[in-house]
Amino acid sequence: MTTAKKPTGTGSNPGGYSYMDLLTEFKLLNQNAEWMTQAACRGMDFHVFFPETGKAHVVPQAKAVCMECRVRQKCLDWADENQIFYGIWGGLTVTERKRRAKLNTNE
Repeated sequence: MTTAKKPTGTGSNPGGYSYMDLLTEFKLLNQNAEWMTQAACRGMDFHVFFPETGKAHVVPQAKAVCMECRVRQKCLDWADENQIFYGIWGGLTVTERKRRAKLNTNE
């Protein structure tokens, strides 16, 4: 495991990290998740994709980034496979992903 980077950010992201950078840094990537290194959100403030309660106004911004991402489907599949129940993944909120999963199981 690599050592954590020294926090450099300020304001709403005091650690200076994006969530994709954190996932990469702490080796949360598995062999099937190399797509994360190509994600359009890499380097962005993680709060955009993991909004705090009452900060839903950032959801459209996150979704817009996802819609332009070349690994969007892989991201969505990864979140589903790993049962990620928080944040925007593949352009969908957790509620949207749960609804999608329910529809898929009812087919």
